Amino acid sequence: MIFTYLDYPPYCWTDEEGKAHGIYIDIINEVVRDRMGIPVVYQEHSWDVAQKLVQDGEADAFITVPTLERREYTEISNEPLVSDGCVLFTQKDNKRLEEIQKITTIPQLRGFTLLDYTGSGWARQYLADFDVEWMPGIKQVLIELANGKGDIFVQPPILTNYNIKELKLEDKLIEIPNSLDEIHFYLCVGKNSSFVHILPEFDRIITEMKQDGSLQKIIDSY
Repeated sequence: MIFTYLDYPPYCWTDEEGKAHGIYIDIINEVVRDRMGIPVVYQEHSWDVAQKLVQDGEADAFITVPTLERREYTEISNEPLVSDGCVLFTQKDNKRLEEIQKITTIPQLRGFTLLDYTGSGWARQYLADFDVEWMPGIKQVLIELANGKGDIFVQPPILTNYNIKELKLEDKLIEIPNSLDEIHFYLCVGKNSSFVHILPEFDRIITEMKQDGSLQKIIDSY
């Protein structure tokens, strides 16, 4: 099975030796490789390319937030692998910090300059008609935000706080823990993939891991 992903730590990334790491990688290794006995090949690409490979049948699966477009060419697991809230990140010295701290719904984002990265399904779906400055990846977003560009980045805290720490930007950026939405990440398998049949068993194992705590243990390790 060929699994595609982007550089998206702590969910997934590639080290200097070309080995894949992250929450998604550990879950897929545990469920698909170890428990189901299916060999997995990991390929890192830009997010647009990763999705196109599955769409064109050149790769089998990725993990992400389902959208109408992705449902057209993938079958999606019933059980999410990871769930998290979408919260706000801004500069500690943002002049509109008090206003930002009062935001609790998506419509209240109007009037602020938002930053996000190309390929973000959630942002493309919910922020399409907002004032968004798009960037190649999450690290670029956080660096620009820390440098005073824009006002708000809406993203899950697991992902964002990990990258803030990696970039050593804790003294410049702050999380506003007002959840605007709950976001769920699912396994998406191409409809033409020879592995599309594994989804029922995949869901069964994920449910079992949730019940015995082993899934949360993987997430907590990051």
